[in-house]
Amino acid sequence: MSEDKIQFMANLAEFLVNTETVMSGYILADFLNLNDFSTERGDDYRVGAGMYKFINRVQEILEEEGSFEDAENVEKAFVKIDGSGF
Repeated sequence: MSEDKIQFMANLAEFLVNTETVMSGYILADFLNLNDFSTERGDDYRVGAGMYKFINRVQEILEEEGSFEDAENVEKAFVKIDGSGF
């Protein structure tokens, strides 16, 4: 996964947490596509289990890098469409 994509997600999560807001995977998929990010296969992001696996993977990478605050922000900022955690 590209460092640009990881940093984009960390920055977005920080903004959401700082403004006490959240974003669903549904909206995130559209947001990533609108900002010219694509999957590792070069496809557009789509809503579904893959989106949540992507969010979890970003969180894992941030933790592996020692960016624990960013990882926590990702956990808090991105939710299922019903507002619950994933």
